[in-house]
Amino acid sequence: MQCINLNKIYGYFLIFQYIVYKIVGLSPWTLELSKIKQNLFLSKQNWRINQTQNNICKISYVGSGYNVFLVLVYALYHFYYQFFSEESGGSIFNNQTYKMIMNVASFITTVSFSWIFIFFVSTQKSMINIIDRLISVNKKLNISADSYSKDFLSYFIVITNFLVSLVKILLVLPNSSISSVLSENSSNVVCSWIIVQFTLLLGIVGKQIEAVNLSIKKMDDVRSDLAQIPALRVNRLLEDESACRQIKNIKRIYIELWEISGEINNLYGLTVLISLLLFSFEIIVSLHMIFTLPLLKALSFIFLHIATGMIAPWGIFLFLVLTSAVSKTTDLSKKTGQIISLLSNRRPINPKVKEQLYKFSNDLSHFKVEFSAYGALPLDRDLLGIVSSDFSHNENYFLN
Repeated sequence: MQCINLNKIYGYFLIFQYIVYKIVGLSPWTLELSKIKQNLFLSKQNWRINQTQNNICKISYVGSGYNVFLVLVYALYHFYYQFFSEESGGSIFNNQTYKMIMNVASFITTVSFSWIFIFFVSTQKSMINIIDRLISVNKKLNISADSYSKDFLSYFIVITNFLVSLVKILLVLPNSSISSVLSENSSNVVCSWIIVQFTLLLGIVGKQIEAVNLSIKKMDDVRSDLAQIPALRVNRLLEDESACRQIKNIKRIYIELWEISGEINNLYGLTVLISLLLFSFEIIVSLHMIFTLPLLKALSFIFLHIATGMIAPWGIFLFLVLTSAVSKTTDLSKKTGQIISLLSNRRPINPKVKEQLYKFSNDLSHFKVEFSAYGALPLDRDLLGIVSSDFSHNENYFLN
C-alpha cells in the first residue's frame, strides 16, 4: 500500500513540475497527462515508467505561442520600466556608476531571457527526444517505480525552490507594485528553474548509469555462484554466448546514455551558463545592498531586507545541488570501468567473455560522461571554488 501511495505522489510530482515549467516558459511542449496516470498509478508489480508507450510529450503550438507572448511582455515591460516608468528613477542608490551598471545588467537580462524563451520553443523537439530516449532506457534496464518514487532529494529540491521563489515574491510585494515585482524577480525564478530542470535530468541519467553498474555486478554475482560448481560445468556455462550478448547489450545502453548526456549538455549548456552568470550577479548586488543599505524600521523595508538576504543562500543552494548532481553522475560513470576491471580480474574467466569486457573497458575512455556550462565553466565541484572567488573579488569592488 505504501508503494502505491508513493507512485501516486510521484505522478502528481511530475505533473506539478510540468505546470511550474510551463508557467515560467521552460516546457512549451504538451505533456500527455492520461499516459502519466496510466503508467504511474498502477501497482508496483505492473508499473514501469511508460513501458508500453514512450511518447508522453508532443510539440505544442499553444505552448510555443505562450513563450512568444512571454518574450513580448517581458521585453516591452522592461523597455517601458527603463525609459518611461517613474519607479525607474527612484533608485535607493544615488551612485551614478551603480545606476549605469544596473541599467546595462537590465538590458542584458532582457535580451538573455527573451532568447531563452525562444530557445526552448525552437529546441522542444530535441527535448522531447531526450525524454523519449530516457524512457526507452528505463524500459531496457527494467527500472521500477521505487527507483524514482523514493528519490526524496528530487522532492526536496523542487519544493524548496518553489517555496523560496514564492516567499521572496511575497516579501517584496508590500514595497512595490505587482508588475514591478514580477519583472524584477523573474530573472531569479527562471534561472533557478533552469538549474533545477537540468539537475533533475542529471539525476535520472545518474540512476540509469547506476542501474548499468548494478547489471555488471550481477554478472559477477552469478560467476561467484558458479564457482561452487565443478570446473567443467563452470567452463561450459562461461562459454555460453549469452554472457557475451549481455555484455554487448549493457555496452549499447551505456553508449546510449553517453549520447543522451551529450544531448542534455548541448541543450542546456548555454542556458545554464547564462543562469549561473545572472544569478551570480544578483547575489553580488544583494550582498552589496545588505552591507550598504541602512536597516529601516518600516515593516515593508524589513521584508525587503529579508527578501534581499534570501538571494545568496538561494544561489548557494542551487550551486550545491547542481554541482552535486554533476559530480555524482560523472563519478558513477567512472565507476563503471572500475567494476568491469574487478569483474575481469577477480577469477578465471572465459577468453571470449574477457575479450568483450576488455573492449567495453577500452571503449569507456572514448565515452566519458562530462558536463560543462557551454565549455566555459566546469559544472562539478570545481565550480564552487570559481564562484566563491568571484563573489569575494566583486564584493570588494562594490564596497570600495
